[in-house]
Amino acid sequence: MPHTRSDMLQLVESIDDSADSAQDILDRIIFLGLKFDHLDQKQVKEMQELLLKQFSQLTQGVELLFGEMDQALVYARELEEIETRLDSIEEEITRKIGRIAELDTADKLAHRDLVKNISDLADIIENVGDSIDMIVSMRKG
Repeated sequence: MPHTRSDMLQLVESIDDSADSAQDILDRIIFLGLKFDHLDQKQVKEMQELLLKQFSQLTQGVELLFGEMDQALVYARELEEIETRLDSIEEEITRKIGRIAELDTADKLAHRDLVKNISDLADIIENVGDSIDMIVSMRKG
């Protein structure tokens, strides 16, 4: 078990925050009726695949945390690497959105905010990795 209850609470809160953020993104897409027609479909697909991989790594890392701590750290580091890749894609897509003549300013902002929120979700998931790091370091002393 984690060294302190606060370590466990931080882990649980980070996991909950990632689920809440994912729900907020879906709600925003539905509420604004956003379409991805004007976005680079290859990059959108890559973001989707990276997020799915990050969720998978999160799950595996947490499962290993209470059995094979050293393996859990491997997954925690992968969460960070995926987040870095998603940040890079976010920057590229954001620049492209600004140059899309067919979109008015409001649509550009809505699409930009959506892409940023997806990238922010990766940051939130990375926080789970930070919690895993903290728990392992506290247990190993």
